[in-house]
Amino acid sequence: MAYVDENQDEEQGQGGQGSGEVVTSTGTGGTVPSGGNQGSSQSGEGDNTASSTGWTNLQNYISANQGQAGKMAETVTGKIGETAQGAIQGKEALSTNVRSDVDKGTVKDQGVIAGLEKDPTKVSKEAYQSQKNASYGGPTDLSSYNEYAQVQKNIGQLGQQLANTESEGGRRALLKDTYARPDYGYGMQALDSYIINASPESQQQIAATKGQYGGLASDWDKTQQDLTGYIGSGSQFQIRFRYVGYYDWYWKVDDFQLTGSP
Repeated sequence: MAYVDENQDEEQGQGGQGSGEVVTSTGTGGTVPSGGNQGSSQSGEGDNTASSTGWTNLQNYISANQGQAGKMAETVTGKIGETAQGAIQGKEALSTNVRSDVDKGTVKDQGVIAGLEKDPTKVSKEAYQSQKNASYGGPTDLSSYNEYAQVQKNIGQLGQQLANTESEGGRRALLKDTYARPDYGYGMQALDSYIINASPESQQQIAATKGQYGGLASDWDKTQQDLTGYIGSGSQFQIRFRYVGYYDWYWKVDDFQLTGSP
C-alpha cells in the first residue's frame, strides 16, 4: 500500500484545499473524499476531516509515493504467487496420493505374473486363480480427495487474479485483497492502481508473474487427465487366448490390435 503522510493529510484537511480528482489509467474521474470512500466531496472549510485514509491533493499523494510502485507491485505479485504455490503443492500432493492408492488397491503378485510369463505350467492353480479373480480396491475418481477441491479453488482464484492485472478495476480488487485493511478505501485503491500502472518497473513485475504462472491452468488439466487414466489402469482387464488342437507343436497369435480411448 502506498505511503501516507498523516501530518500532511491533516494540513490538507484543515485547509480544505485540492479538488480530490482521481487520475486513472484512462483519464480523470470521480473524487477522493477524505474518508477514502467512493463518491464526491465539495471543497471548502469544514468539509474535509483530517484522516490518514484519504487525500484531497492528488499531486501531493503521488509525490509522496514516488518509488513505491515497485514495492506495491512486488506485494501484489507475491500474493498471486502464494495462490499459485498453493495450487502447485496441492497438485503434487494429489498426484502422490492417487498413485499410491491405486497401486495399493491393485492386486499384483509380481512372482505369479513372472511365473506365468516364464512357464505357466509351473504356476499353481490357486496362485493363478488369485490373480484371475482379484478385484480392484483403489480410488475410482479424483473428486474424493480433499486436495482436488483445494487445487480447483486455487486455480480458479489464480485465473481471476491474473485477469485482474489487466484492468484498473481489477487492480483495485487486487490491492484491496492484498492489503485487506478496512481503512484502505476506494480512493486510495484507485490512486495506487494508477501508480502501479504508470510504472514500467511494476508492469515488468506483473508481466513476469503472468508468464511464470499463466500456464498452471493447462498443466492442471493435463494432470487430471493423467491421474484419471492412472486410476483406470488399476482396474485392468485381461484377455485370454485358448487354442484347442491335436498333434500340434506350437501356435502363434498374429495381427492382434486393441483400439479405443481411456
